[in-house]
Amino acid sequence: MRIYLAARYSRHVELQGYRAELEALGHEVTSRWINGEHQISDASLSDGTEEQRERFAQEDRQDLQRADCVISFTEPPRSNNSRGGRHVEHGMALAWGKRVIVVGHRENVFHCLPEVEFHETWADCLNAIAAQKLLSPKGVAVSDGQTVFHHPGAIVRDELEIRGMDKAAFAKRIGWSLEALERLLTCEDDVNEGGSEQIGEALNLPKGFLLSFQLAYNELRQLAGDAQNG
Repeated sequence: MRIYLAARYSRHVELQGYRAELEALGHEVTSRWINGEHQISDASLSDGTEEQRERFAQEDRQDLQRADCVISFTEPPRSNNSRGGRHVEHGMALAWGKRVIVVGHRENVFHCLPEVEFHETWADCLNAIAAQKLLSPKGVAVSDGQTVFHHPGAIVRDELEIRGMDKAAFAKRIGWSLEALERLLTCEDDVNEGGSEQIGEALNLPKGFLLSFQLAYNELRQLAGDAQNG
């Protein structure tokens, strides 16, 4: 699973440790800002170079878009006067339909939405991930604790974006309606053997590649559901 970590910039070293723990579980952390290269002062917001400010914002947005899940590390309400970029990222994640998790405190009412998962501590959150309890509601990805299996729809979506391919044109190429392709790309529909062959041939993927991911994903999705219900 691809995970974006959002927090106050001053916590970036702390989050580097969390990244290492997530990577040990087989996940990918997309947040470049925690490397410590996005620091900008209050004065720089008005006096710094526009190119630098725009680059930081673009990189954060790109990293957020790539993620399947966004984990926001919050602070006690009204405990600081930070600029609140993490709150913007939280809102963007909700708008994009990503899995959203809050660790720490519910700083505002948007942290209380029913689709937002809450953990008081990072240890609790990490344990939940390790126990396969963070299966995306849209089925983006699931892990067995070592390997992350993405839904074939997420794989196809990324391939189209990377190759700059128009979705409507691609749907026509494989003989699908745009609506059917959209349902796959948003992971609402699964891919069958015929669909795997059609898409695989159009994207020059190995034979059975997408179907193998679908089967592995289905198996782990069932295990994750059993773990949650148990």
